[in-house]
Amino acid sequence: MPAAAVVWRIVSSDMHPIEGTFAFTAGPGATAGPGTPSPAPEPAGSTGFSWPVAVIVAGVLVAGLVAGGLYVRRRLSGNDTGNEPADEPGDHG
Repeated sequence: MPAAAVVWRIVSSDMHPIEGTFAFTAGPGATAGPGTPSPAPEPAGSTGFSWPVAVIVAGVLVAGLVAGGLYVRRRLSGNDTGNEPADEPGDHG
C-alpha cells in the first residue's frame, strides 16, 4: 500500500491558525482467524421492553384508580344529587 499524508489546518479559540502534517502507511489487512467470535443474532420473535407502552398503560391505570376513588368517595359522602327523593306530584311547596 502507498504512503499517505494528512495535512491539517485549524483556527484556535484565540484566533491563531494552527497547522500540521503527519504521514502514514497502510499495510495489508489481517484476516480473521477461525477463533474470532461473532456477535450472536437476536431471536426474531424477541422484542425489548417498550417504555412508551408501559407509560400509557400506567397512565390509564392511574386515571382509572382516581376516577374509581372519586366515585366511591362521592357515594359514601351522600352528596350525590341522584339520591335525593323526588317531589310528590301536587306538592308545590
